[in-house]
Amino acid sequence: MSTALLPTMSTHAAKNDLAALRDALSFGLRLILFITIPAMVGLIALRTPIIQVLFQHGRFVAADTAGTASALLCYTVGLWAFAGVRVVVPVFYARQDTKTPVVVAALSVLTNIALSLALMRPLAHAGLALATAIASALNFMALLVILRLRLGPFGGRRVARSAALSLLASLPAAVIGVVVSDFSIWGRPGAWLAKVAWITLAIGVSAGGYALLQAVWRTEEAVAVWDLVKRRRGRSAPPAPTE
Repeated sequence: MSTALLPTMSTHAAKNDLAALRDALSFGLRLILFITIPAMVGLIALRTPIIQVLFQHGRFVAADTAGTASALLCYTVGLWAFAGVRVVVPVFYARQDTKTPVVVAALSVLTNIALSLALMRPLAHAGLALATAIASALNFMALLVILRLRLGPFGGRRVARSAALSLLASLPAAVIGVVVSDFSIWGRPGAWLAKVAWITLAIGVSAGGYALLQAVWRTEEAVAVWDLVKRRRGRSAPPAPTE
């Protein structure tokens, strides 16, 4: 998305069309949250079954799965910020400003180090993951504040409303993930095909429920994604036969 947005933002910046630049930024943020929020919720809810199926083999035992799941949880809470930075930074590049993202990123690294030292003792390795997530969130928010001061309002309420709807539409995924994760099958060795089937079913139903709710609400992001899918299908469709 950041690669796709950069030419558009560069064009608006070259024309000094700040209104169009703000609209592009707002839409990019809403679309990235539309994608990452359900992914975040799903990963949190299904973190233990997913790690068990992928890694709990041989010397990687249940205790290792639990430790890795705690780290994944702490990383995943910052997924929206990890992705959001990739949308915000191109705005600076489009305005020929490479210094500001570097300075903010350097401060984020220092914050990460400080938080790692503070959280490592009480939370062990999960504290390192949580420190990275918090530092990324601070990096993202700092960049947004700077852009707000330089560009003016870029639809913060619309972004917040979109994020809230995405979170609300992700609640069924959270419930499904918690229910599936509580099955007794995860406490039994083997049965890998059944475990993979349950994870696949849980992800499929969760994704379908999320898409259905967004479609019923006819959110702008859902319409945009659906239009993109239709355009891609149109390009890949074979040409109509001629007589």
